[in-house]
Amino acid sequence: MPKVTPKHSFLIQSFAFAECILNLQKLEEKCAPEFVSIKGKIFGQAAETVSRDGVPLFGGQGAMLSMFYLLLVFPQELQKNYKSDFGEIDISEAEKIADEKVSISKDTYSKPIPALTHFRNALAHGRVDWSNGNLVIEDQRTRKGGTEDYCAEFSMEALGKILQELNLAMFHFIKSRYGNG
Repeated sequence: MPKVTPKHSFLIQSFAFAECILNLQKLEEKCAPEFVSIKGKIFGQAAETVSRDGVPLFGGQGAMLSMFYLLLVFPQELQKNYKSDFGEIDISEAEKIADEKVSISKDTYSKPIPALTHFRNALAHGRVDWSNGNLVIEDQRTRKGGTEDYCAEFSMEALGKILQELNLAMFHFIKSRYGNG
């Protein structure tokens, strides 16, 4: 088994944190006694305020966007910058689902780009919003010929399926590299 490098450790920790958010979401939804008993220890002041209003912290939109950063943006940056170490990360199933489930309202890009790439760019640059229960993303780049724009929406169901596939992709990458753990 290869030694865990610092860069791999970052990815493994990101994956573990995403799993932690998901597990906390499940406990929060059920108002599980073990969650309720430690809530004060894990919630900061902002989380405590939001929680009093009945807004879920770990099942909310911000938690979901954080999970996408942990399972999509960060791994793709590692893959792009360190291909020999992270080239085996296979997010093709997540890409397929994103392409199937996206609702595009504007696309002026000169060449087709996968929906998940637009999603990743929009998230990395904070160009996301919510409308009618859907995540709205906007991607943009300036080229010599002008600005290219992309705007699309994803339903909560689609986002869940994409996250599930990204989670599986990270799990399989880590398992193939470091064994069953």
